[in-house]
Amino acid sequence: MEKETGIKLQILSGEDEARLTFLAVRRWYGWSAGRLINLDIGGGSLELTSGTDEDPEAAYSLLLGAGRLTHEWFDTDPPSRKKIDMLRDYIDAELVEPARHLRTLGEPDLAVATSKTFRTLARLTGAAPSAAGPRVRRTLTAAGLRQLIAFISRMTAADRAELEGVSSNRSHQIVAGALVAEASMRALGLDKVDICPWALREGIIFRRLDSDLNGEG
Repeated sequence: MEKETGIKLQILSGEDEARLTFLAVRRWYGWSAGRLINLDIGGGSLELTSGTDEDPEAAYSLLLGAGRLTHEWFDTDPPSRKKIDMLRDYIDAELVEPARHLRTLGEPDLAVATSKTFRTLARLTGAAPSAAGPRVRRTLTAAGLRQLIAFISRMTAADRAELEGVSSNRSHQIVAGALVAEASMRALGLDKVDICPWALREGIIFRRLDSDLNGEG
């Protein structure tokens, strides 16, 4: 890539990804939002952050992505009840220490979630469609998520792809993503999360703009 275009690619660490996503969330909600806690589920990892500034006090990147877990744990479509229970126990165990640390930092004034996975889960539980625009408030509740898991875990990927808001290329991994979301919210004691329309992409842009303005670019 560098030879052909002159652009040198950089690879973000999981923690950098978490911190940049948190920056975007802070810029969206502003300082008045107080302590934010953010959850972000990607294909390969789960990011958890908490803080009162633009840079979080704690940032975790765990190998609990929706695509990764689907590939490693599910060998049937739909997944078996046994595999779902086993995966849920595994996710719970991986979250123990990060969740314990994040909860010691203080109760969040606002709990937020980012990423396509969370947007899809919110849509499936009744949140407004993307066509309604980014400023419509969208939330995902723990109770709604539990009901959704019971419903979609019995469906095939093809059937899930027919649901409004679920893309065909993500329908196979939405069950694992939902399990990670539910376990994360439970571990952190969150009854609901707000869905933020900004995430990693916006965080990278803000960081670059800040660097340019400060003469660091």
